[in-house]
Amino acid sequence: MLSLDANGQAQGLLSGTAQLMAKIGDFESPVFTFPVADPNQITQLVLSVAQNSLTVGDQIQINLMALNAFGQEISPTNITWQSTAPEVASISNSGLASALGVGTSTITAQSSQIVSNPITLAVSAASSQSRTGNFINLNGYSVSGTVSLVQAPGNNQLELQFAETLSAKRAPVYIFT
Repeated sequence: MLSLDANGQAQGLLSGTAQLMAKIGDFESPVFTFPVADPNQITQLVLSVAQNSLTVGDQIQINLMALNAFGQEISPTNITWQSTAPEVASISNSGLASALGVGTSTITAQSSQIVSNPITLAVSAASSQSRTGNFINLNGYSVSGTVSLVQAPGNNQLELQFAETLSAKRAPVYIFT
């Protein structure tokens, strides 16, 4: 629905379409159809993210932009976030994604019937944790080189890895964890 002022300025009153025709005496213009849009109504949701590859334990903010029918950015309202695999990546009400397990998950946002573009996150295993130390000579024992204590990804077992350069002469080796 449109309202028309004395100067010929039309203003949309309700969302939808409006038809306008002018008539002067016996002369009629063709009918013009105009779309009428609410400038506060979301017509498009756009998601973006700095990176799509995460490791377990990472968090990343997914950015949300809401646009109206005129392509202007407006404040997003009544947004619902969804993850296709919440065991891989969960998503908070503010768009913060948390990498929980290995795999892929697709994140979307929705407001009313408007659904955003999908963002797919690929989550990989966290790198192994390790501790490395160097031996020092003490009490006449001669030991040199590097030993690493490594927790392999995917299991809770610790492995002791000796560097090829490790050498010991007349020395007991004690390992404390």
